[in-house]
Amino acid sequence: LSTHKAQIEKVVEQQEAKEKEATAAGEVLNLLMSQDWDGAAAVIARLRPEQLEQTVDYSGLTVLHHAVRSLKFDLVMAIVERCPSLANRTTHPHRQPGHWTPLMIFANLPGAAQADGDGPKIGYLLAQHMNLDSLNVRGSSMSTATHMAVSRSNWPLVKSILYRLDDLGGKTAVMNHTKMVNNNDPPKRCQTFFCFWFLWCIGVV
Repeated sequence: LSTHKAQIEKVVEQQEAKEKEATAAGEVLNLLMSQDWDGAAAVIARLRPEQLEQTVDYSGLTVLHHAVRSLKFDLVMAIVERCPSLANRTTHPHRQPGHWTPLMIFANLPGAAQADGDGPKIGYLLAQHMNLDSLNVRGSSMSTATHMAVSRSNWPLVKSILYRLDDLGGKTAVMNHTKMVNNNDPPKRCQTFFCFWFLWCIGVV
């Protein structure tokens, strides 16, 4: 009888733990959206990687999509270290922003290149955890993270992306990436890519 009671108590405890985790998963999105970064960090530390992976809002924005807006390296790193696959996740294609990676959210932030020194580190961290396909992802405007970074003059991020592309696929991957066009009128490659590419080849950047 005592053994049976212990088994029941264990099942109840496990169920209560799951309910607490589910509550925390919903809470972390609310904290991130309200920009309570410290509160979000405390909740994230209690979540399992599987829960971080599954926690998304209506638009498909994950905890990492939201966290990069904080421009706080420690918060972003805490998520990436526990659930690195989130760096490759995109939002839902028919929502706003459509088909964006966390890196694209970051690249589109004003002032991300500075951010009191954390900006370049965040961009590098995200790029280093992304695969080739994810680095080449284009949003609903057909812009890549690199298009966005160039438009914001975020050269440290452009450099991080190009170096990661080179690590994954060599110079061919870099050149193919810089040839990608967006929905500008008329559609065009950003010529700044090629200026940066040239400087990179000769070792200036």
